[in-house]
Amino acid sequence: MKFISEIKKEKAITNVNIKIPIYHRTSISFFNDSEVYYIYRTYKSNNKSDTHELILSPLKPNIWHHIRKVTLSVEDSPGVINAITSKLRDLKINVNIEEALTTQIGAVHTVTLIIDIGLYLKENNHNVADKVPQSAIEAIESELKRLPNPYNRSKPIVFKDQIYIKELTFLENISPPEDSKKSCISPSQFANCSNQKIKNNKGNITLDAQLIRRLGLKSDSFFYYAMFSDTEDKYINLLIFGSNQKVAFINIFHEDEYGAIASFTQVIKNSKFNILATYSHQQMQKEKAHWFALIDISNDPEKFFTKTLDLLRKCKYGPGPENEQKTVLDVFLIEANTDDIPDDIILRFGQNKLTKDYVITSVYKKKRKLIEGLLNNNVVSDDPNSLDKFVENHRLHTTSSLKRLVKRIIAQKKAKRANMIKRVFRLGGATILTVLFIGLLTFLPQTAYIVEGLKKHASELIFVTIIVVIFVLSLLFSEKAIEILSEKLRK
Repeated sequence: MKFISEIKKEKAITNVNIKIPIYHRTSISFFNDSEVYYIYRTYKSNNKSDTHELILSPLKPNIWHHIRKVTLSVEDSPGVINAITSKLRDLKINVNIEEALTTQIGAVHTVTLIIDIGLYLKENNHNVADKVPQSAIEAIESELKRLPNPYNRSKPIVFKDQIYIKELTFLENISPPEDSKKSCISPSQFANCSNQKIKNNKGNITLDAQLIRRLGLKSDSFFYYAMFSDTEDKYINLLIFGSNQKVAFINIFHEDEYGAIASFTQVIKNSKFNILATYSHQQMQKEKAHWFALIDISNDPEKFFTKTLDLLRKCKYGPGPENEQKTVLDVFLIEANTDDIPDDIILRFGQNKLTKDYVITSVYKKKRKLIEGLLNNNVVSDDPNSLDKFVENHRLHTTSSLKRLVKRIIAQKKAKRANMIKRVFRLGGATILTVLFIGLLTFLPQTAYIVEGLKKHASELIFVTIIVVIFVLSLLFSEKAIEILSEKLRK
């Protein structure tokens, strides 16, 4: 399973702390105080802008070229895992990671292993620095296919020869060209090949000044990045966008029906924008679903904001004539690494809540500010009719999340106003009580004698301290009085 985080923004200072969400860290067992290896590279993307990557993995980079992922479909029985791992032991193949899940004997399920075939290559007279020959991979496949099922020896362990051995996914993009004699990571692809480690400090990693420089980031400048992880291939990829690369992260909330994603991607294709990453999830099958997409909009950001988002909101799909087809419920712009987004686009498409990582994006922050400005110029209550009229007057797209956002802002404004009134009453009440108390002390014969004595014998500092204590006590009394009055009014 692959996970994607939304676009985030950081400043390239001496030490940058990058938060790694737990759903990314779990995929590579990157727990608190543990370390993983990292490797980085810089390359030109399709739009000629510089793109920087930081890859984190529990596997040593210097053996990546002879690491392989093995996926087998097996008919479950007692001893299956033992038979597979014993055969790999006999072949002198180290199992780095092994995962299997089964629920009953006789059920066909998948076993996944990440293996290091370096020693196997040496034992069979292959140079481990050379490109791994396909004949070696085929020989390993053949050995595993011939394994008999321990529960029923007339059958093989591997179900219908379904076995696949391949490089890890992130290595498919960084492996050398086919005509290269070397299979290891070359300096032309990466800036480093050493076993460098990075530590998890309470869910954060720190990019020091040297790593920031190697990633091509200018000191004190802001940079945007997205994060990916793969639970099967065991890596986290920090993708840092170049200054000329403009990207947008969107969420299309829609009715669940076949053809939905095909319809969305057709609009993006026709608009000539490139999709960098996508994922979707259902709220409930055949009812509602979300489709998230990270899109490169560098070729025409203005067109994306002013036209493409509207086209996505108007998408129709599913069976039957057009007037009976399903429609998009809403399109949300979660984040974009550009400040040139028109205010009306922010109001119509901006995200109405924090992200799944509880991040306040620049789009959300700007939308809140814009709505606060509109509310300052309009009398709006949290009454449904008043909210509907406000949304309609300002051409906002009506959704439950938008109404919740407006209600939240109204409630916060009311609370802020109430707190300000309380502070005024509190200070005013405390001042009046202090003046009355001091006046009382002055006019009473017994207390007047005490005051005169204090003025004569005590220092000015002690006298001022007594006045301050009286004021604080008056303040506390006023606070309690206001609480009692507020409670009475509420009842």
